[in-house]
Amino acid sequence: MKMKNLLSGKMYWVQDDFNFDGLLEIKIGSKDSKKSYKDSEHITTKIENIVIDEFVIKFTTKPYKNIDGTPYSYSLNLTSLDKEFHYKGSAKSYADEETKIEVSCEIFDNKKKYILFGKWVEYDEVYTWWAIINKSNPSR
Repeated sequence: MKMKNLLSGKMYWVQDDFNFDGLLEIKIGSKDSKKSYKDSEHITTKIENIVIDEFVIKFTTKPYKNIDGTPYSYSLNLTSLDKEFHYKGSAKSYADEETKIEVSCEIFDNKKKYILFGKWVEYDEVYTWWAIINKSNPSR
């Protein structure tokens, strides 16, 4: 599953954990689906230097500015928990290298894309994050 080709993608965060417990579960028509997320923080940025294989997921985010205008960029390093779909690790902020950031996710893929979906904890704030990564393979 190791990708040596150039991958590209985008990452999204929402400041709410949506009861993430390690599994992607969507309850259509439930009361929770009508919850208001007006106070949530929504962030998106492109990602680069992506490595995905059966043991690790690594990438960096392109710099973006948060709500107060502070520029941020991260590098993620996740390792496989079960040699299948679950990964856990940490992220490093280039704006504040002292900050401890815990990251976990599940990976889903098809012929064209990877989808990463998981939990991000920074400054005791819980985020749900996901990334959509395009597989580019000119030989196909």
